[in-house]
Amino acid sequence: MKTPFSSAVLAVCLILILWVSCKEPETPKPDDDPGEITSQEADDLLGTMSFLNGTQVTGKVPTSPDIALLQMQVEDTFYAAPGMDIPVRLRHPEGVVVGGFFVAVQNSTFYYDVPVFETQDGDSISVVIFEIKPASEKEPPYNIPVEIIVYDEIKTTIDKIERVITVEKPNEPGCTITRAPTQDSTWDYVWWSTISYNYNNEVDFFNAPGKPFVTETNYQGCCDPTKPDGKCNPLSTTLNATVNFKNLYMIEQEEFTFYSDGAYVRRTEEVKKHFDPTTTQWCAGWAGFSTVRDVVYYTGTHDFTPGATKIGFGAGTKSCDICGYGSPGGDLIYTCHLFAITRNIPGSSFTRIYIRWDGNVDAWMY
Repeated sequence: MKTPFSSAVLAVCLILILWVSCKEPETPKPDDDPGEITSQEADDLLGTMSFLNGTQVTGKVPTSPDIALLQMQVEDTFYAAPGMDIPVRLRHPEGVVVGGFFVAVQNSTFYYDVPVFETQDGDSISVVIFEIKPASEKEPPYNIPVEIIVYDEIKTTIDKIERVITVEKPNEPGCTITRAPTQDSTWDYVWWSTISYNYNNEVDFFNAPGKPFVTETNYQGCCDPTKPDGKCNPLSTTLNATVNFKNLYMIEQEEFTFYSDGAYVRRTEEVKKHFDPTTTQWCAGWAGFSTVRDVVYYTGTHDFTPGATKIGFGAGTKSCDICGYGSPGGDLIYTCHLFAITRNIPGSSFTRIYIRWDGNVDAWMY
């Protein structure tokens, strides 16, 4: 016969079982901060990194004051995994020219000189790309406390930024990219970047939230100076005026959610700016245009299982007909904080990276 005490104990046990089964998976964490590290330890940590177009320089890294002039995407911690290329974007005031970064670890006997790979948004965003070497002898998880010294076009240092790179072990069964349909949005992933490499392993395409793709075109039309609005007869075939216009396409942001029941939802916000001949003032040389903002929802199925090194997507649907883009499956690298899907095709590879939204990412990246 159950007593009130035994019933209460049973109830508490059931609550604990449910809580443990529903809570987030435990993230394997690096060792606690050991404090100041030796030169050998610093070199070992820094040596696990490589940078696109970067060179290793022997000696102490040049110094710079920390004047908070520049803004980086993450507030404190970058997450990474061996074999995954991570773009880093740095925002700076217009007129401040960034030539590249010096990257070091405190007490390291060498540093990396990394030139800017790309500039965006009127040269106010600079991009570099780093990787954790897949052949590194150091076993994740571990932290790399990096000092980033930003320099200008003549390599004069202009600012200092300190961040921690947490290197996680990929495809650990203790981590997952899925969440229960009732779980909170901590398990939603946000798009970080897309990189394509050609057959020479050179970057031939890079995209990230808020990066505009612009196509500049000259359009021809008709100007009738005898008319108040300068417009010709709609049936006129005269082409005596030209205007220049920059068509634009941009993905402002994207979220991806994988559910444990095999379903997924992807939400993409797109902006398009197109030339509009009907509102163009041909005589004045002013191009008319229309701006369209689409929020596209994709739904479908996935075949992810913990520990998987590939992911595939079943037939899906999207919320509009002439918007959006495909998102094929491929090779999968994932940790508790990010994942990358790589599609290999003859002569090139195409990688999309998503990070788990946890409030560590500054909103300007959107």
